[in-house]
Amino acid sequence: MATIVKADEEFAKYRMFKTQDKHDIFVTDFDDGVARIDFTDDYTPESMARIIVGCFDKNSNFKEAILNAYNCSDEDYFRGIELNVLGKQLLVTEKTASISAISIFIRDSIEEFMETLQKEMIKELERRQKVCKDIEEALQTQTIQFIEKQSEREWMAWSRYVFQEREGELIVFAGETFARYVQFLIEKRGVPEWSAFDKGYEAVMNHTHANGAMLQRAFDMLIKCWKHGGRLSMWNDDRAKKELDALLNEF
Repeated sequence: MATIVKADEEFAKYRMFKTQDKHDIFVTDFDDGVARIDFTDDYTPESMARIIVGCFDKNSNFKEAILNAYNCSDEDYFRGIELNVLGKQLLVTEKTASISAISIFIRDSIEEFMETLQKEMIKELERRQKVCKDIEEALQTQTIQFIEKQSEREWMAWSRYVFQEREGELIVFAGETFARYVQFLIEKRGVPEWSAFDKGYEAVMNHTHANGAMLQRAFDMLIKCWKHGGRLSMWNDDRAKKELDALLNEF
């Protein structure tokens, strides 16, 4: 069956065609005569394959619609469709347009993606379990390495003061967990100091209920009292700058 399309009223923004059966076709690019289209879960592999093959039917208006949508001249031509399925691409031309072949490609691509995703999830779960074990060991074997005795007394006084605040216990726990885990990484795992700060920050954010503001409160005191406080101050400034730059780049 021929695929009949019309440009959505906001096509310029979303690059979306509507088909005669009210499905959406998302066109990500049109260059060198090839329309690049993303597979979406609005379709089954078979229904998507029929839509693609239907674009090459002599009664389809897809060629005319894509040329008009991209303001192409009469000299421009339509060569084919590149179908993107979860990062894998298949170039379909009039000669190669086959419902069976396209359906198989879509199914195989989805299956490969799901297998890869499952492996990555298992790997991430194993990594998180290892981090949890290391945090537990760090809390059992490490004590915060203060600059001097006075520094330890300042930390304890600060902790007692913060404990009186709402969520104060969590703020102190986040700071202690960070410091002990970083020390553990440096001394037991041989992780360079700067990388240990990265890993420590990620671990506290992922494995406790603390947020960035809470951990920053603890950093302010660790910078004054902790053995690694001087380098922590530089790392923290660098982290804050990167986060600000990333935020500004969004605008």
